[in-house]
Amino acid sequence: MATQFYDVVIVGAGPAGLSCAKTLAGSHLSVLVIDRKDQPGIKACGGGITHLAAGFDLPHDKIRTFEKQTVFLNRLRFTFKLAHPLKTISRDHLAQFQLNELKNAQNIRLLFPVKVLKINQNYLETDRGNFGFTWLVGADGATSKVRKFLDLPSAFRAGFFTEVKLPKPTFFWYVNPRRMGSAYIWVFPHLDHSNVGIYCNPATLSAAFANEMLRRFLRKTGCDEKNAVIRGGVVNGLYFGCAFGNVYLAGDAAGLAILSSGEGISAALVSGREVALKILDPQYQMPQLQQLVRVKRRQEKLHRIYERYPYFQYLFYVIFLLANKSRRFQVWFGN
Repeated sequence: MATQFYDVVIVGAGPAGLSCAKTLAGSHLSVLVIDRKDQPGIKACGGGITHLAAGFDLPHDKIRTFEKQTVFLNRLRFTFKLAHPLKTISRDHLAQFQLNELKNAQNIRLLFPVKVLKINQNYLETDRGNFGFTWLVGADGATSKVRKFLDLPSAFRAGFFTEVKLPKPTFFWYVNPRRMGSAYIWVFPHLDHSNVGIYCNPATLSAAFANEMLRRFLRKTGCDEKNAVIRGGVVNGLYFGCAFGNVYLAGDAAGLAILSSGEGISAALVSGREVALKILDPQYQMPQLQQLVRVKRRQEKLHRIYERYPYFQYLFYVIFLLANKSRRFQVWFGN
């Protein structure tokens, strides 16, 4: 079978892969974007986007913006104004927006669905043929085949969510260290529904228990939990870098999800663009990616301290939430 050659092959058409492709659009490089799904970009996800993704175009008619957020710690309620507003968008709306941005790019080819069978140093074997490349970008999510090709370990966290109608949708988080440990429940209002889910470490909180906690929460909020369709997914937060010779990683494939919160969209958008700029200019130092990694490590360091002392988790959370009243602390923490 003849091998088709491209300067750049991007595996994965989620936020990271499409952000990378957009940055390469109009360049002198030929680019192929492949994905194993026929409708790429859609994933189990809360849809939250933080200030880490400031400067990226988003479909304004498909997002909701929140100036405040509320955290329920058991029965205590903490509400504070955000240093930078949080946004929510459904992954299908984000995917369609990003794909539309590429429809007129002459140097970009989109090919779905494609199953990667084997990765070699300079070409891919797939069920749609062989594709040669000068650069390969792995943007294929938490269970990335490109990451496995590089023989990098991973650290997974899990999220389970459903979409419901709430009479008075508000943006909030619910934590209960005694019952859930480091897990939390989120409620993210979107345009026509609310995304309600639970995020946890599957090593300390089983999927069955996480699902039961989520269903209990739905019952308490008056939702029809019996008919709720709960979906799940994983994120990878073990980061070793983005550049490995002629192979790059972006988003969850790079382990850029923040393990403490599961935030991944912002990291995907930023890393996809930074990888593309690095391909275009090998001397580029990827400053935005470096800033993102600093925030990620900062948050995860505090989270490790939190998990290390379970008897003090409640007090830790109170101190943390009081600190969030400070705009300066929020900015330092990544908002």
